[in-house]
Amino acid sequence: MSNLSYQDVLAGVLARIRASLEMSTNFQTSVAQIRSILKADRVGIFQFYPEQDWEGELIAESVDPGVPSALEMRVTDHCFSERFALLYEEGRINAISDVYEQDYKPCYIELLEKFQIRANMVAPLLKGTELWGLICVHQCNVPRDWTPIDVAFTKQVADNLSMVLQHDDLLKQVTKVGKAAEKRLLEQQDRVSQAIDRIRGSLDLDKIFNRTVQEVRNLVPCDRTVIYRFNPDWSGEFVAEDHDSKWTSLRHQQIDDDSLIKNVSECTVKLLSNISFDSHIQNTEGEIFSYGSVLRIADDIYTQGFTPCYIETLEKYEARAYAIVGLFHDWRLWGLLAVYQNDGPRTWRPDEMSILTQVGSQLGVALQQAELLEHSQQQSKQIQSTLADLKASQAQLIQREKMASLGSLVAGIAHEINNPANFVAGNLLHISEYSLGLLDLLKLYEKFCVEVPEEIEIKSRDLDLEFIAQDLPKVLSSMQLGTDRIRQTVLSLRNFSRHDESEMKMVDLHEGLENTLMLLQYSLKESDSRPAIQVLKQYGDMPEINCYPAQLNQVFMHLLSNAIDAIELKLKTNSQFSPKIRITTKFKPLSETVFIEVLDNGIGMNQAVSDQIFDPFFTTKPVGQGTGLGLSISYQIVTESHHGQLICRSALNQGSAFQLELPSNGIQKTRLKV
Repeated sequence: MSNLSYQDVLAGVLARIRASLEMSTNFQTSVAQIRSILKADRVGIFQFYPEQDWEGELIAESVDPGVPSALEMRVTDHCFSERFALLYEEGRINAISDVYEQDYKPCYIELLEKFQIRANMVAPLLKGTELWGLICVHQCNVPRDWTPIDVAFTKQVADNLSMVLQHDDLLKQVTKVGKAAEKRLLEQQDRVSQAIDRIRGSLDLDKIFNRTVQEVRNLVPCDRTVIYRFNPDWSGEFVAEDHDSKWTSLRHQQIDDDSLIKNVSECTVKLLSNISFDSHIQNTEGEIFSYGSVLRIADDIYTQGFTPCYIETLEKYEARAYAIVGLFHDWRLWGLLAVYQNDGPRTWRPDEMSILTQVGSQLGVALQQAELLEHSQQQSKQIQSTLADLKASQAQLIQREKMASLGSLVAGIAHEINNPANFVAGNLLHISEYSLGLLDLLKLYEKFCVEVPEEIEIKSRDLDLEFIAQDLPKVLSSMQLGTDRIRQTVLSLRNFSRHDESEMKMVDLHEGLENTLMLLQYSLKESDSRPAIQVLKQYGDMPEINCYPAQLNQVFMHLLSNAIDAIELKLKTNSQFSPKIRITTKFKPLSETVFIEVLDNGIGMNQAVSDQIFDPFFTTKPVGQGTGLGLSISYQIVTESHHGQLICRSALNQGSAFQLELPSNGIQKTRLKV
């Protein structure tokens, strides 16, 4: 049974138990529900005979068909009073996984064998401070390790049955007085149920605590109601308080006097817990999970025999009488719910203590539910964080693979282009020399050969030899410029990819910007559908910086490509503006950083979009036109690989500015915050 299903099942079981005022019905409902939920062989309710030496009988039972019934077998167990009476009177649960592994006396083993009990879990039923009976859960044929949830579930049922017993006892008492008193008791119980519903109406612990102290003080009128929470070292703090205005706030006082709080914690824990287990319980880890709902009452602190230090502490708390119930989270003493009377002694009525016990038990359930909610929320946040990290890692791996493939491709293409380009460029020099030599030779023929044969004359006119003589040097010069441009483009490709450079090195970022612009020339120039995009360069004096050049070139490519896309989107709706991209660079000596800004006058973004612009897989482009990885990877490169910052400032229809800032001397120990 999971923690969440445990709470749902428990709520349903308790509702069915409280649905009837008939005790026999409640008992039978309880044993049937416990056996069904825990899948046990036998569950019974055992009642002790009044004023007899721990004799009694089973008064309700749910048993597996293959297991003998123990319903009418009278039990006399003299070992019980020696070993277990005190344990159960203090409200503790005993959970044994295998009875043959305990140092029980032969008389007790004989009794267990009579009922075919191999594993045993027993929870006490208390009517006030009286041990009224037991809930017994048996596994008959094989050992069984009782889980903390098994024990917590049984304890909650036992606590609620104990409250039902108290309520039934009060009903019997007031019935003797008359119908009017019975009506008042029923009305009071109804008020308690409504108060518990209001307390359980929230899963926020602060609201639960504040509502609890208010409701308890309304139900049990007193000078002060508090909830106190223990720390692992048994120090603690008041987490909620409701008090009459004429008394000092204990929550305020604890801020000024921590030693006082620790003193009262130690004294109260000794009074409440008084934990002393049998040796077999101490040596059997996990078999005692709960100590029950402990109640301590003082009608007058000066008649209780308290130590002087405890009296001094209570006087500082202005308390003359109090009632305290332990709050248990599963099987641990979590804290205290206390009511104080400050102006004099007070005799606490049984019905008031019943109210305090009921609220304390329900507050324990509320604590479990609130913790489960918090745990679920933390798990949800962790899952979301893990998913985001996974997406980011996936995006980074995809981008790295893409850029590695692109780098290899670009390097290969650059190499293949570079070889024939070098061949052409190298031969152009010889062609120029040969051509100019031939033209000089023609001029000499014209000078010394006055009479030219007619056939040569016709051929010369057909070729327009005079034009060729003038145009050939220009053609050769253009070819030289073309091959230079090819070689420059190849160099830009190689510099941009830097396929062979995986380590950090000192580079001039202006070179990376220029190489990127060179590759984007086709996208920047004028086309049939739009004018050319003007690039304004405002380069400042910047030192070389230690960085990963290829990664930063990727960033420049993404930023400039997004600027071009934003301008083209705006041109579709407004063709009358002059598209511009401005690149600004400068060095900031105070922070020892270099600053680069890519500003465009494109379509821009609203705040909602710009807040998500660096999220992985977020894109405003239509399906198939964008992956949402470019800016996310750019952000990771700048902030994680270089410990810099990358921010976006944008306004709809006014353009966008991407501002990049990097440490000038490489990766810093302290990351710059966005």
